[in-house]
Amino acid sequence: MSQELNQKQPTVQPPLAPKPNNHKLMHAILAGTVALVVATGLIVFLMSDGGKENQQTQELPSAQVSITADGFEPATVMIKAGASVAWVNIDSNPHQIASDPHPTHSSFPDLYSPEPLGTDDVYSMIFEKAGTYTYHDNLNPYTFKGVVIVE
Repeated sequence: MSQELNQKQPTVQPPLAPKPNNHKLMHAILAGTVALVVATGLIVFLMSDGGKENQQTQELPSAQVSITADGFEPATVMIKAGASVAWVNIDSNPHQIASDPHPTHSSFPDLYSPEPLGTDDVYSMIFEKAGTYTYHDNLNPYTFKGVVIVE
């Protein structure tokens, strides 16, 4: 019996708490970072010369003229041949782009918006040949005047 008392009873230890799985969290952060870098690189590529094909299919004006209650702003724009100008009516009154002279519009008949532009309407035109093109608002021909210089 004394031998039985000298024997130690095995002690039972409580189970260890599971270790947090930091590997899964690290992988998720790494995957998110890689996705962000790839998306940013793609955006930069498309906005640079690398996305030239995409840029050529978009019709973005080379110059923009705002039509305000006081006239054309800027009144004179300079662009390269083959570029475009967009007129945006930000006034509450209608305006109509027309080539000089009034009322014949004969100096450059292609420069003529077929209908008056309402608020937020846009009229744009591509200028293929170098030259100086004067125009006016057909509804205010003596007060609203502008010039497009094409190099």
